[in-house]
Amino acid sequence: MKNICKEQVQLLLHNKFVVILGDSIQRSVYKDLVLLLQKDRYLTQSQLKEKGELNFECDQLVEGGKIGGLNNGTAYREVRQFCTAHHLVRFYFLTRIYSTYMESILADFKGGPQPDVVIMNSCVWDVSRYGINSMKEYRMNLEKFFMRLKEILLPESLIIWNLTMPLGKKVYGGFLVPEIQHMEKTLRSDIIEANFYSATLADSHKFDVLDLHYHFRFELQNRMKDGVHWNQLAHRKLTFLLLGHIAEAWNVDLPDNKLENPCKNSSDVMVTVTPLSDIRIVSHPTSAKSSSTDFSCRINVQVGSSEQTSTDSVVKQSRKQGKKQRKQKENLWHSSTRQRRQFKNLGTFWNENMAYNDSYLYNREDEHYFSGNGFAQNDGPYFREFMQPHRHRFVMRSPPAKRHFAPYSVHRGAPFYRY
Repeated sequence: MKNICKEQVQLLLHNKFVVILGDSIQRSVYKDLVLLLQKDRYLTQSQLKEKGELNFECDQLVEGGKIGGLNNGTAYREVRQFCTAHHLVRFYFLTRIYSTYMESILADFKGGPQPDVVIMNSCVWDVSRYGINSMKEYRMNLEKFFMRLKEILLPESLIIWNLTMPLGKKVYGGFLVPEIQHMEKTLRSDIIEANFYSATLADSHKFDVLDLHYHFRFELQNRMKDGVHWNQLAHRKLTFLLLGHIAEAWNVDLPDNKLENPCKNSSDVMVTVTPLSDIRIVSHPTSAKSSSTDFSCRINVQVGSSEQTSTDSVVKQSRKQGKKQRKQKENLWHSSTRQRRQFKNLGTFWNENMAYNDSYLYNREDEHYFSGNGFAQNDGPYFREFMQPHRHRFVMRSPPAKRHFAPYSVHRGAPFYRY
């Protein structure tokens, strides 16, 4: 993942039409992208929590939101648009992946300008708010939506399907109305199943898939207390992942910028900006030539005192929770070592028999089962080799038997649990 400044984002998305479809998390993706197109700073807590506002960072509420009335029903609508002379970003709020409202959105694509990039996700509302057969209907709607999308959009359009990010053990939010509180304990497992099916289906339709569940499985300290939404640090990482994916799809080589924290407590922040002439476009027939102008400059970012305090507290809390998670991983490693000693007569610790027959390794009530701290089955849906023996060869840096010190006790090398 590369750090990208606003000048590089402006050049990458120059004369491009970007559409984002999804729920409140995708709305935060839209907000962070709009903010990064204008300023090198993070979103604030109030900007993340607010919905349906009339204006956000020079954008415009087109439909729904405070115009049509705020509510938590499945009929809620919100359409936002950010438009400049060379950039167009639009957001549609969805509560279901395919419906009559989605057909009206596809009609907009067919009648108006065709989007160059479509970033989409819809899962949590689909599998929780539409009855006992919601998972079956979600699969059918996904198939219909992907087929209609291929019929409407041009082959040159870049379509990115985002997988749903990890949910917490206790979930509460606007979508979780009292009528479906009983689904709180099973919703995490439903999300993993829906992610696996949607990723497989999107790949069969030749769409790009960005596995956010994988990328954020060890970023749980950046998740909000409601167990669903994420803070500004996680959303900036998500934006960098999306922009890096888009740049790679268009064969654009972006340099990695070592930016200072744009939200630190200072009224004059020095941001190192790489010249746009260093951004090399390898091959893209519709892209304009990169400018030879040097845009290295000193940028004064005015940050209000309330924004400084809120962002600094989020950073400190994220570091504190990160230390707690590293301690949990260390305890998990010691637990796996004890289990290895009990079964040392089996030879290899991570074999296919233990991966399927030992229920004590995968307790569905444990937090690490869904948060990514479990080794075999959390990664099972994403690896074809899960059905094969000797799994430690591509998951572990080395077998646990050869390891004589706890994880993170030394500062050399990469984490032991993945290449």
